[in-house]
Amino acid sequence: MLFDELILILKEKSFQKKDRLKVKELTKEIIVDLVTSGMDINDIKKFVSDALASYQIHGDELFINYIGVPKELKMDDEKKDYIDGLNIQNRLDFFQKKLLFVENEYIFIYPIWGLIAFPKNSLNTIFGCQLYSPDIEKVFGENSFFDETFDTSNIEEKDKEIGPEDRHKYRSRCNVKILVTAISANSAKEIAESKFLHLLNLLNLYFAQKYHEFYWDGQYIGKKTDTEYGSFGSLFGSIDEKQQRKNLSRNSPKFLSDQKYESIKNVSKIIESLEEKNMCVVQNRSTEF
Repeated sequence: MLFDELILILKEKSFQKKDRLKVKELTKEIIVDLVTSGMDINDIKKFVSDALASYQIHGDELFINYIGVPKELKMDDEKKDYIDGLNIQNRLDFFQKKLLFVENEYIFIYPIWGLIAFPKNSLNTIFGCQLYSPDIEKVFGENSFFDETFDTSNIEEKDKEIGPEDRHKYRSRCNVKILVTAISANSAKEIAESKFLHLLNLLNLYFAQKYHEFYWDGQYIGKKTDTEYGSFGSLFGSIDEKQQRKNLSRNSPKFLSDQKYESIKNVSKIIESLEEKNMCVVQNRSTEF
């Protein structure tokens, strides 16, 4: 309905103040509807950019930016003529079709630096996060493009020589696997990251110490579960002012026993119950590992 109203105004080519205000109002409503339905704002920006794209000519070469050109058009002149013939209705139709999204399942892997864990039940989850040891299990297999140990030794070697006996200090000893269903990779990443940080905060709330914390350096791996290829993620982590403490945590990871795992799982259930009732809990507690 909102699109129909917008198209009618644009077709009339009326540019009075009231019409411009109406277009602005409808556009905002469409964006709000899309965001509240689960679409990431960056996806919306890309769809708009794709719908309004055209082509570029550099010398004798034609570069097509519009991705809606029919596949049967092979010649550059045919593609150019097609794009030149697009009107507002065509471009809005293209945009509207992009919004007929389908939810897909995505899997994300995050490293928790400073922690070792061997969960007795690999299917057990906290906040939808499943802990596993990349030394024992490989979610994506040994031949994956991404290294599930998130090895940073190659980066560290630029500043100092690292012996083989110290390599383990630069590899993740505990990862988190998260499955989410979303309408785009951007939306899925946002959901998964929120779950992961929820778990990380809980671990630090209960088990962090003055000179030891569990942290994430920004690395992750993401992939649609129904495709063999198409993995995405970050190849490098980030370094901030806490790096010294983080290095201590990484070099001397703490062991997460089954008892401690069950302890934070029970707390997570309480937090989830409070969140369902729109309540929050503030707690200041440090438990020795």
